[in-house]
Amino acid sequence: VLIDAAALVTGVKFHVFGDGPEKNNLQRRIAEKRAEGKVILHGSVESVVDLMNAMNAVAIPSVWAEAFPYAALEAMSIGIPVIASKIGGLPELVRDGIDGLLSPPKDIEALITNIMILKANKSLAEGLGETGKEIHRARYTVEKMGERIANVYKHELGFKGYVFELPR
Repeated sequence: VLIDAAALVTGVKFHVFGDGPEKNNLQRRIAEKRAEGKVILHGSVESVVDLMNAMNAVAIPSVWAEAFPYAALEAMSIGIPVIASKIGGLPELVRDGIDGLLSPPKDIEALITNIMILKANKSLAEGLGETGKEIHRARYTVEKMGERIANVYKHELGFKGYVFELPR
C-alpha cells in the first residue's frame, strides 16, 4: 500500500526499515511501480528511533489487524506524527486529528491525502506529534503500563487496601 502511494506522490521520500521474507517482493513492487529513489529499503537497523527522529512522519498503512503496533508507540514517544490505517489496535493508539491521521486500510487515495496534509502543514504535523508525545508519557511508559497491569490484578483478585509498589 505504501509503495503504491509513493509511486503517486511527488516531493516525498519513503524509508522502510526492517527485513524479512517479503523483501524481494517489495523490491519487485518498487520496480513495477517505478518508485525507485522514492522508496528506500534500509533493512534491519539497530535503533529505529534515531532514524524516526529524522522523519517528518511515520506511516503504518497496515492491512491486517495488529493488536498493539510498537512502531506507533515509538513514533509517539519522540513526537513524530503517525499516519495509520483504521484497523486493529491502531485507532486505539492513534486518534484521527488529535495525535495522528487515520485512513481506511488499503485506501491508497486516503493515505496519499493524509501524507499531503502533513507535507503541506508543518504546524499541524508538529502539533499532532507533540500531542502524541504527551499521550505516550501519560499512558504508555513502562511505569504507566505497569500501574495498569497492577490495577487489573488488584481488581480481579479482590484486593482491598493493599498498595503495590513497582520497582523503579
